[in-house]
Amino acid sequence: MIETSCGDTYVGRLVASWDGNFTENIYQDKIHRYDHVIADDLVEALIAFFDKFPNLSLDMQGDVMDFMLQKVLRTATGANAKTITSLIPANPHKLKKVKKAGGTFMYRYQDMIKSNKWLHKNGFCLGAIRQGPSTIPHAGRGAFATRRIAKGDAITVSLMVHIASTDLMDMYPILTETKGGTTSTIYDKSKERIGEQILVNYAFGHPESSLLLVPLGTQVTLINHGSKQANVFITWSGEKGDVIENGDAYLHDSVEELSGVAEIVFNMKVVALADIKEGDEITLDYGESWQEAWDEYVAWFKENQEGTKHPLKADDMKAIYKNKPLETMETLEANPYPEGVHVACFIES
Repeated sequence: MIETSCGDTYVGRLVASWDGNFTENIYQDKIHRYDHVIADDLVEALIAFFDKFPNLSLDMQGDVMDFMLQKVLRTATGANAKTITSLIPANPHKLKKVKKAGGTFMYRYQDMIKSNKWLHKNGFCLGAIRQGPSTIPHAGRGAFATRRIAKGDAITVSLMVHIASTDLMDMYPILTETKGGTTSTIYDKSKERIGEQILVNYAFGHPESSLLLVPLGTQVTLINHGSKQANVFITWSGEKGDVIENGDAYLHDSVEELSGVAEIVFNMKVVALADIKEGDEITLDYGESWQEAWDEYVAWFKENQEGTKHPLKADDMKAIYKNKPLETMETLEANPYPEGVHVACFIES
């Protein structure tokens, strides 16, 4: 994604591996910003030299480049010479193409970097949704339209991570093991399952399948359940004109086959079911099974938790200890932390 000067965010492919470092590159498997800077200077110098001596044959130009890159550059830059040389085309006739592209970085990644003009023409604006307090009771945050959206318009798109087995989301009591002096924690699957990871609540699935699809798109997980009031639906992204294509080759694979696919191959889009006004909350029908599970949870909460004191949160503890020191081994006995509160130190070097 790239954010333009007008504030809109667009989907696109972008490579920007600058690290801000301008010192010696001791890691030859990593290309630093200054490697491209030096390579650009060399390209400019070689172009100027060949323009000054236009009668040099292609072979002679190649000899000059070999001398500059293999002898002079190695003497001047040492360990970085190999990396810098790899950024410059071996063919002297391509040097001006490098300059026209905007330098060695732009030339090297010209198929991956898109201009604002290209993005405005071919990209998909992700600025149609903003977050805010939901109008739905107990829903927390929600997604709201930042502009008018017409029925049938795509509101946003999202990559989908596929999880082949819902069992991977199951949680069990934690077991601490010490082997060879190393202590580790693992799930004790000999005990009864105690729940599922919260990620399941943000995933799409089907009661007759173990496959889960987790959206990664901007603001997508803020879209709350709307039941009969839902104003959007989801579908595969990949129709003609869609900026993100779908992994159609995988749509008919079995769950077992998908378990061996490490890449993200599925994409979805959110489409308006009706005209949506600016400021309206965007809602999606999660399905009957979700509604039944929610109703069951609400009934359990009212019977078991309603009216009880809510456990302290980290923010509560920060407020309590804002103007006083944390407890030490000497003071903990007299002033123990509440049950479920753990303290840890993080040392930054």
